[in-house]
Amino acid sequence: MNIVAIREIFKLQSSFYLPNHPDYKMMQWSQIHDGLDIDAYIQTNIQGTRKALDLNPIYTWVRNSKKPYLVMEQAVFRKGVDIKDPSKAYYRLGRNSYTYDKGMFNNQNSPSDRWLAIQEKCGIEIKPWKNTGDYVLILLQNPSDTSLNNLKGSYDAWIESVVKEISRYTQEDIVLRLHPCFIKKFDVNFLRNINVPNKIIVSGLVKHDDVNPSHGGKDFEEDLKNARAVVAFSSNGLQEAVCEGIPAISLDKSSFSWPVSYHSLDILAEKNINCEFSRDQWLYDCAYCQWNREELDSGYPHQRLLVNYGY
Repeated sequence: MNIVAIREIFKLQSSFYLPNHPDYKMMQWSQIHDGLDIDAYIQTNIQGTRKALDLNPIYTWVRNSKKPYLVMEQAVFRKGVDIKDPSKAYYRLGRNSYTYDKGMFNNQNSPSDRWLAIQEKCGIEIKPWKNTGDYVLILLQNPSDTSLNNLKGSYDAWIESVVKEISRYTQEDIVLRLHPCFIKKFDVNFLRNINVPNKIIVSGLVKHDDVNPSHGGKDFEEDLKNARAVVAFSSNGLQEAVCEGIPAISLDKSSFSWPVSYHSLDILAEKNINCEFSRDQWLYDCAYCQWNREELDSGYPHQRLLVNYGY
């Protein structure tokens, strides 16, 4: 099988990893043409609606090639993962996308084996659902990220509308947590001065030493600790909230927390949110979306995603 990574859209400099398997090879965009013997492509990330457009012709070529293409992204479960450390790195791998709504992962009704292995290796504790807390935590994402492709309008407008709607259902504090890797992309004065009666607290203003692209660091754990509910468009942090037993509100179906979260802010009108989501099968299915380097090198992850193409 010949799987090609086009260098311009496979970002090795972002700590991603091209599997060490004979099916894979890296090529420059200038080398790509119709006559090549290519069975599939692999890329990191997807074409964005909020990013520079210079790479769009490459993404369009891959989509229009009538070949399957694999997409590598950050892991679904971030706790215990370090993409900069080969021994602790996990990567999400899907066909056509990395998002819950558009990606194909061949993971429906998965067994528990992978989840139990990942849980042990990464030290992930699944805590009982809680129904107490002191504030509503909103996880802000990189404003230009492809995880916001489904969002219509500006991200600032979305944040303002969410904060104002929350204020209709509760008067408790609202904590806006900045994405720790993109602090400078946010207008903190705008966030602090959204006109609501609730107290607005902006968190994550200082980038801590333990923050890396894989996780939010210990200050994120502190923000989660006393949250009554966690809200986001589609942030990976929602998965951590769910594992911590904190009610999550995911506002777009691209979020991997979609099956085990609420989708409307009116749930915040309830003083005590009593979650009844069963997480077991969700955990098992999500575990079959992420793979470590040894597993990727084996070829099994890409073979199971391309099985419908006869490989």
